[in-house]
Amino acid sequence: MAVLCESYSVVVRKEAIDRQFIGGWKGFVNKLPNSSMCTDEELVRVGFLDPDLLDIYVNSLIYEGLIYEIDIVIIDQNDGPIKDCDWIQFSKTQFEGGEHEVSMCWLWEGHKPPKGSILLKDESFVLATPMGWSPGGIKHGVGIDNLKFLRSEGGLDVYWDEEEKKEVFTTKKSKNDKEVKNNKNFLYILLLTISLILLFFFIQPNKVWSMEKSEILSNEMCDGLPSVPVKTTEGFCMGLVAQGFEFPRGVLPLSSEEILVVDMGRGWARRKGSLWRVVKEGDVYKKIQLLRNLDQPHAIVKSPSGLIYLASIDKISILEMDASNARLVDVIGGESGLDPLPVTGRHPLKQLAFDSAGNLFINIGSASDNCELPDEKKGNKRGVCKEATGLEQRGAIRKYSITPNGGFNRDWEIYASGLRNSMGMAFDPLNQALWQVESSRDAISKYDPKLDNRLLPHDELNLIEKGNNYGWPYCYDLGVPSPEYPQHNCSFSKKPALLLPAHSTPLGMAFHDGQYLPKSMQRGLFVTLNGYRSTGQRIIYVPFNSNGMPKKKILNIVSGWDKSNRIPKGAPVDIKVSNDGKLFISDDRNGNLLLLSYSGR
Repeated sequence: MAVLCESYSVVVRKEAIDRQFIGGWKGFVNKLPNSSMCTDEELVRVGFLDPDLLDIYVNSLIYEGLIYEIDIVIIDQNDGPIKDCDWIQFSKTQFEGGEHEVSMCWLWEGHKPPKGSILLKDESFVLATPMGWSPGGIKHGVGIDNLKFLRSEGGLDVYWDEEEKKEVFTTKKSKNDKEVKNNKNFLYILLLTISLILLFFFIQPNKVWSMEKSEILSNEMCDGLPSVPVKTTEGFCMGLVAQGFEFPRGVLPLSSEEILVVDMGRGWARRKGSLWRVVKEGDVYKKIQLLRNLDQPHAIVKSPSGLIYLASIDKISILEMDASNARLVDVIGGESGLDPLPVTGRHPLKQLAFDSAGNLFINIGSASDNCELPDEKKGNKRGVCKEATGLEQRGAIRKYSITPNGGFNRDWEIYASGLRNSMGMAFDPLNQALWQVESSRDAISKYDPKLDNRLLPHDELNLIEKGNNYGWPYCYDLGVPSPEYPQHNCSFSKKPALLLPAHSTPLGMAFHDGQYLPKSMQRGLFVTLNGYRSTGQRIIYVPFNSNGMPKKKILNIVSGWDKSNRIPKGAPVDIKVSNDGKLFISDDRNGNLLLLSYSGR
């Protein structure tokens, strides 16, 4: 299935509408701006001729709970998506024997037709169009100034194109341009008036907490901080420490009153990152910028010797700072004399972990999703994954051994392999075991339609042991061959210690000794689930047994972090424990630093 992409199209994931649009599918349909909607049950398309009206509509969708680029994409019928989108496939084709070219798109995770022309009469591929549509009916890119209005018909406006000597159709607007402009101006004034009223009567300074500035903090307090109205398990609460970050990632509490926050900057742009110190002054926390122009920074950790290390995309540096100044001293990559870290591909960000001896472990994420090849044909079985071989391999954890002078050996070793992207790593302080959370591959149903991409594969919690391979890209879940490698022997791959929800995107993890927590949580692991699907947007706790292994259960500590209760999606990234047992969390969806606190006894 595919949907028509004529003129300008707003294309939305159907499952996102069902899951998070306020009012669900019925609410979405009731707020359609015209009669150009069509759906293939995976994507929903609404068409526009006027870009201004399109912008207004997209903003209304965002207000109702959808997320631009994640749930929504704008498509130009000539050029395809106006921004790169990894979940849309766009193509132009012709009806067999026809003279009109037709633009269409379909969900990348579903059926992917071959590139080039598509014969739409093929029963295996159906194009969804608005009711009454016919090819060649809309002339794109010229506006309506060159067209003469004739009548309205079936929810569309009909114009006469003098150049083409035929009737053309546009999405339903007003009967004349003046009315359109008046309606647009009225809508702008109405929205502005409502915003000002809300701001004056209801929204006091520092009371909003979402990126859209539309969500209000509750009147309750959490450990002396304004309480964020999410669902927490009994005894826990979440408070707002600081806001206004662009894309906060790593956090490092030096104490419960001083926290370092890494901000990568919006848009994944190079050298737009920054480092902040958040300090408590009286009853409030103050933000102080320490560094800027950092190159896609992510991780910030403290070594056993007390030094602070910051990971940029291609290097690792020591942070030196005093009360008023800060600087970075490169120890891997940069000016260190050691080779820079790889920056290409799908997973370039770096995560760090230190063992008790001071050796450094670095995530080297995979360059691809599942070792897919450019222009490979559907059904082809893959051979050896080249990016997962050799000393420079991706999808691995490197170990840099500490030297007597406190530096690191330039000859790293591949400590563990077959790990698609180890964005969460932590050592168990009781037995020094290294643990990792794995964000598993996408689009598995593209290679085997019998597999449900919503449910498979699971993300993972892995016990990392030297020399082990953990399966990527050949195996998934508990040793199941990937559809691209059906003959692979997965018995040689280390199986996960615990399966996590599919596509939940675990990013941060922190062991907690149980101090200041309930008796049932005396040894375990907190994990942030950053994913935009229903399995993400939460913080979980994995209890461990006396043997240092996870029990086969997961506890939701923070949930209800989505638009189902008019709260915007939370996207927790890093989580770290302060010296008094409190948990500090970065939320890159809303630009916040949060505190998870337990007050029950």
